[in-house]
Amino acid sequence: DDGLGGDADANSGLRGAGLEPILLSAFTHFMIAEIELVFNNNVSGARQSLELALEHAFTKVADFGQDYASGSSFEITDSTITAYQAEVLNRYDNASDNSEKLRVIALEYYFSLWGNGYEAYNLMRRTGFPDRDDNLQPSRSPIPGNWPRSLLYPATMVNRNASIDQKQYGQFLFGPRSEEHTSELQSPCNLVC
Repeated sequence: DDGLGGDADANSGLRGAGLEPILLSAFTHFMIAEIELVFNNNVSGARQSLELALEHAFTKVADFGQDYASGSSFEITDSTITAYQAEVLNRYDNASDNSEKLRVIALEYYFSLWGNGYEAYNLMRRTGFPDRDDNLQPSRSPIPGNWPRSLLYPATMVNRNASIDQKQYGQFLFGPRSEEHTSELQSPCNLVC
């Protein structure tokens, strides 16, 4: 530490009021949007749930620490929220197919999951989004290979049980992907966290 961060005490910032979101109302609406799109092929229902999810997410963020952000450059204004929501819904409306619509839902869900790595990982394993095309974080390797969707079986289990074949490292966890809908799932029973 080079000391550039400044001093902190018990009265600094939010005074320890951190956030570790487990299941917020916004998360529920993002999952409903995913279900409406993937299982029900209900594009308008998914859009309505996406819009609700964004509203709930921004309400939570805007209320959290409002006293400290008020009047600063960190304050979220109603016009900023409205503009962002309109931009997201425009991307959803203009997406070329359901797979790209799911990408919009998943990316916004991923952003709202800040602090909940478990659900973000499950989202990526379940839908395949966000992925490399979303350019969230560049890889150190120019050719990073398959993203791990699940862990390999223990070698002793595979060696001792002839009915088990070792999984591929990047194997899609919840069913095969089709060319049309890269995140299509085989059954609603597979939608587990």
